[in-house]
Amino acid sequence: MPVSAMAEQETTAGAIHAEWPEMDFTAAYDDFTKGDFAAASQEVKKGADFLKAASERSEGKIKKDLLRSYSELEKLSVDIEKGAVKSSAGLRKAFSRAHQVLAEYYYARLKDAWLKRDTERAGRELKLAVSNLGRSISWAKGRIEEKTDKVINEFQSLGERLAKKTEWSAEEVEKRIKEFGEELKKLEDKVVQGQKGNTE
Repeated sequence: MPVSAMAEQETTAGAIHAEWPEMDFTAAYDDFTKGDFAAASQEVKKGADFLKAASERSEGKIKKDLLRSYSELEKLSVDIEKGAVKSSAGLRKAFSRAHQVLAEYYYARLKDAWLKRDTERAGRELKLAVSNLGRSISWAKGRIEEKTDKVINEFQSLGERLAKKTEWSAEEVEKRIKEFGEELKKLEDKVVQGQKGNTE
């Protein structure tokens, strides 16, 4: 199934979405470290296509950020194929940024779903936002602080409960949405700090 079609799915797609574009990034990184630049380039391109598909369903700042990350990945794909990328640090930087933007994208969708009191969709969007938050930090080689790790686990738990329509309270959801926004604000600094340490 084309990535664009995959990005259109709303129901039963949470688990699938959680693997895109991470599975492409992971494959690209593995291919790059093995010296298979043609394969790595194609995997990066597939990951870029996912962000472009997401941008087509966005507007404002989120759309702009998604397209900026898409362009960054497109350029990276071309540079890898030409043999112009000498270090894996460039891949990690681009992948981290992509997940950061996707975390913001799903966070915006979470807020929209909650505003409409579509709790099942809110749960799915929250889980996707949390997944991308953690992966962005991981690609940047940033250390997740104990407090942040605890909050992430709480977000995941709430996402599961919302998606399954089990026990939760409006007060808890409002609190977690606010906290997630605060974690997103911290994320850019974590990404930058992680990238400064990338010397491979």
